[in-house]
Order: sequence, then structure tokens, then C-alpha cells
Amino acid sequence: MSRRAGCRLALATMSHCEQTRAILEALEMTSTFDFVATRDDVEQPKPDPEICVLAAHHLAVPPKETLALEDSPSGVKSALAAGLSVVAVTTPLTRDHIHQSNLLPPERIVDNHAEVIPLFDRLLGAGD
Repeated sequence: MSRRAGCRLALATMSHCEQTRAILEALEMTSTFDFVATRDDVEQPKPDPEICVLAAHHLAVPPKETLALEDSPSGVKSALAAGLSVVAVTTPLTRDHIHQSNLLPPERIVDNHAEVIPLFDRLLGAGD
């Protein structure tokens, strides 16, 4: 998806570094991201925008040109506060909370994971 569009990728997670590294290794994704920020890299957790600002800075991409994929209301709040464009991909645990939060318009909320890549491709193609 984004690699085809020439985009850089960052992971901004509230998991700790050791846990993040283990998961990325288990999923064989250690080289997927250009930058990885974890809970250990910031003073404040999400919904504070610190980790999103850090990720955008390390990618050398202005926040307004950064598209965030988030799965929780606190992640959406963090990305929005950092000035990022946001798409929420819900999980069974976060679906109701994200929809009820009214943080994003419905077209920016994805409940079916199969719709993520087509949506990103549309947004990237539209320059959003």
C-alpha cells in the first residue's frame, strides 16, 4: 500500500520497546518501518500527541502530510492533536468506543480490516 506510493512508515505504540521488538520479530516485520517509537521513547502516553509528533519528525514529514492508522480513541485523539490525518481501524474491543466518540467522520472509520488498504490507497491518491 504505502510502499507502492513511496511513503515512509512509522510505528508509534504505547507498548514498551522490548515487547514491541518481540512482536515485530515474531511477525517478521522488523524491517517494515522506517522508525519505531514506543512508550519508552516519550514522557506522556497517548492521548498526548508527543509520540505522534516524534514519529512524524523522524520521518521528516510535516504532520499535515502524515496519515495515521489508529485502533483506539486515545490513539485517534493523539494523532488528531498532533495535526495528523487519521483513519481508525476498529477492533471488537474498540469498535463501539470509536464510533461513539465522534472524533472522526464515519468515512474515516473502518470496521472491516479488508477495507484498510483500499481506503489508504484512495486517500493517498487524493493527496489527503
